[in-house]
Amino acid sequence: MPERVNGGQALVVVAAIGLIVSLFMNWYQPGISAWTVFEIVDLLLAALAVAALTIAIGETIYPAGSLAARAPRWLPIIGIAALVLVIAALINHPPAAIHRSAQTGAWVGFGAAAALTVGGVLSAARVSLVITLRPRGERADWAEPAPAAADPEESVPYAAPAEGDYADEYAETEYVDADEAPAEYVEPEPTAEVPMVDDEVADEAESARRLPEDERG
Repeated sequence: MPERVNGGQALVVVAAIGLIVSLFMNWYQPGISAWTVFEIVDLLLAALAVAALTIAIGETIYPAGSLAARAPRWLPIIGIAALVLVIAALINHPPAAIHRSAQTGAWVGFGAAAALTVGGVLSAARVSLVITLRPRGERADWAEPAPAAADPEESVPYAAPAEGDYADEYAETEYVDADEAPAEYVEPEPTAEVPMVDDEVADEAESARRLPEDERG
């Protein structure tokens, strides 16, 4: 089932634990831890880390609207304060570590303080990450591919002509060349039309043709 996890809150928890662990590591040569080299800075860093860890965990325990649930607004301030203390210790070494180079513990503390600041800002802004847990074999409904749309031309079935329609007529139709077709199917060729001549006009023409013959006789 889906679970909502506050990304800023998770980052604050990890950063606070990392800051506490860094205090037990070597901050300066040769093998000087934060508990040894500092007088009050180590106590302040430990107090800030514990406060941030308490606020981040209490946000999930106490109901919304309570004083503890509204405490995450202080996380950015706690992170910035821890970051300033670590940077100051890296720039201005304490009296017991003058002219000594910084070791792994100092850089781990710097990274943890920076992560604590970022996590505090995200937690105060209510930036969350949604993680969905499902069985490996289960597929989400939205992941199933949608069926392809049917082609309108293919979706209309062809209806063959029923008996009694024009099936017999189409079945008996045969196309042949004009030369091979039977005589009864061949259309007669058109003949030249003979113009109709009036009888009087014909008689006058005949008389005019015979007149020269009589004169020659």
